[in-house]
Amino acid sequence: MLAREIGRKRLYEVGEPFAYLSEAGQTFVVRSSFMTDGASVPRFAWSYMSPFAGVHVPAVILHDALYATHFEDRKFCDKILREALESLGVRKSKAWLVYQSVRAGGAWAWKNHEPPFWLGQVLEVS
Repeated sequence: MLAREIGRKRLYEVGEPFAYLSEAGQTFVVRSSFMTDGASVPRFAWSYMSPFAGVHVPAVILHDALYATHFEDRKFCDKILREALESLGVRKSKAWLVYQSVRAGGAWAWKNHEPPFWLGQVLEVS
């Protein structure tokens, strides 16, 4: 299991580390025990993209880890999300819509969420 639910607040813990190799050749490894709230999707859109079920889950967890560590800038982190979604087989049109959504709505999360983790605690990059 990639992640398991913790309590009633829709919080999930990554059970096993997993890696993503970007198109630029960077390897991102999300460590186990990283906590995430899944995709920040409004309830009315859950039928289109569930917060924590589906092929997109590894990309969502990676994006949360990138935001949690403020790895690079926000635009870079959002681009990695789009790229990872497409690599997992998410339609390009859906990946584009998700990307545009985080570009439009992710600023609040980025600005109001000081990095709670040192980079090496939750994310290894090589």
